[in-house]
Amino acid sequence: MPFSFSHSDNVLQGSSRVTWIDVAKALSILTVVLYHTDIQPDIKELSYKVCLPAFFFLSGMFAKTDLTPLAFFKRRTLRLLVPYLVYGIVSWVAWLLIGRHYGSDAGENISRWEPLAGIAWGTSERLIQNAPLWFLACLMVTEWLWYGICRISENRRLRAAGAVIVGLIGVALAHAGITLPWSATAAMLMLPLYAAASLVRNGKSETESRPKIWSVVATLVASATTVIIVHRHLGHISISHGIIGNPVLFYAEEVAVVAMWCSMAQLICRATDRLRLVTFLGQNTLTVLSTHILTFGAIKAAWMIAGGSLSFFSTNAGSLCLWGMTIVLSLPIAWAVRRYLPALAGKIHN
Repeated sequence: MPFSFSHSDNVLQGSSRVTWIDVAKALSILTVVLYHTDIQPDIKELSYKVCLPAFFFLSGMFAKTDLTPLAFFKRRTLRLLVPYLVYGIVSWVAWLLIGRHYGSDAGENISRWEPLAGIAWGTSERLIQNAPLWFLACLMVTEWLWYGICRISENRRLRAAGAVIVGLIGVALAHAGITLPWSATAAMLMLPLYAAASLVRNGKSETESRPKIWSVVATLVASATTVIIVHRHLGHISISHGIIGNPVLFYAEEVAVVAMWCSMAQLICRATDRLRLVTFLGQNTLTVLSTHILTFGAIKAAWMIAGGSLSFFSTNAGSLCLWGMTIVLSLPIAWAVRRYLPALAGKIHN
């Protein structure tokens, strides 16, 4: 394997967490935040393509399929459902007070109740107050799809076949332009990645030795090259909207992106052990994902009060400044949420 699944490899002191996994998640959330700025279109398109696949794959590595439905709901679903609902409502209030008057929605004829309907529907185009929340709904559905398949059969091959079939159904729905509630179409599309991680991890020994560094470097070069080549031929995609283009190229790129982030994270971990801020970011991606749009708004408001023009943030330099300031502010926000409101960080204790 190009990257190790062993808990004995790159483990944080005093923790069972695998360091490279947190680093890979941190790299992904950094590109998520960059995508939501007004960075130039070609960078924006590429950042979208590389920011999501690793989240689904890495989440699948921790899939719990041996729980009762009630235990699964408590242990897996609530950690996503509670933040989804709370951040959705908080964002709605912020939109009511500020966004519909001063933001991009100013002057639009949007009902004040439309964002609440968006929370119930769970797709990015309806979550106008905080579009990135669609990912939480999507991941919830993905986990339930995989849990259902695993409840039907304990055979690994049948489980893999079930994930592929669901993925093909997702492809059919996407090409038909059908976007199901709670981002279920996107969940079907991403299920093969989630399932692959779950199956591979469950099939590996905890004492597996970590791969040779040349193997990791080769994987990084090959996967990054694949991403660049496929990116040029695939064109625009939007998983949340069911736009995937050629399904073969789409999945080839998704797999390459996962390999790229995981191998890059492995190399970073081997190069240095000074990764506390990076791993902290990776451990709190849910909070960063759910709050960075609100942080954007706060930064822009402060900029306006100081006499600056919002047009600055439409430039590449302004977009990078907004990205950097948001990441910096996300660290104390994540710390405060994790310490005082752990349920909003996905830390549900039964």
